[in-house]
Amino acid sequence: GGGFDEMNAVVARLLTDLTASMRFPGDLNTDLNEITTNLVPFPRLHYLCPSLAPLGKATRHTSGNAATRTRALFRDCFSPPCSLISRGGADVKSSSVLACGVFMRGKGVPISDVNAEVARLQAQLRMPSWNREGFKIGLCSTPGMDGPASLMALTNSSVINAAFRPLHERFTKLYRRKANLHHYTQYCEESEFEEAAGGLKGLIEEYEEA
Repeated sequence: GGGFDEMNAVVARLLTDLTASMRFPGDLNTDLNEITTNLVPFPRLHYLCPSLAPLGKATRHTSGNAATRTRALFRDCFSPPCSLISRGGADVKSSSVLACGVFMRGKGVPISDVNAEVARLQAQLRMPSWNREGFKIGLCSTPGMDGPASLMALTNSSVINAAFRPLHERFTKLYRRKANLHHYTQYCEESEFEEAAGGLKGLIEEYEEA
C-alpha cells in the first residue's frame, strides 16, 4: 500500500507506454527492436533514462490547443521532476545526450507539433556532432489512462551517472573496509568485486567522454 502502490503505478505506466505502439494503431508506430537500434550507439552505453509527463496531476495538459498541450508535455517531460532518474536533481539538459526517443500518446496529435518540439529540443540538448539527428519518434493515437495525451521520453545520456557515481562511492567505502565481503567470497573470488568496480568506473568515464 501507500508509496508502493504509487511506485507500481509508475512502473505500469512506463511499461504500457513503452508497448503502446505494439498494441494500438498510430501514425508512427515503433517496436522494441527499433528503440534499441536507434538509441544505443555503443554496446556498453545502453542505459536508457525514462521520464513521463504528465506525472501526477497536471491540469495544464488538458487546456489550450493541441500545439500548446504538446509543448507543455515536452517541457515537463524534460524537467527533473518528471525524470525517473531523479537523484540529485539530475537534469538531462545539462548532460551529454547520445540519443533520445520521444513517444507520444493521444488522439488527434499532429505529427507536425511533435516534430516542432523535437526541433526545439535539438537546440536545447547537448548532443554529439556525429548524432545531432539522434531522435526516435513514436506516435500512438490511443491515449493512456492519465489523460487525453501523454509523453514518454527515453534518453541515453550521461545523466545516468547521477545513479552510477553514488553506487561506486558506496561500494568503494564498504570494500575498503572489507565490510560484508565474507558473505560473498564463499561463492565467488574477491577479484571479481574489483573487476566489477573497475567496470562501473570505466562506464562512468565512457559516458562522460562520449
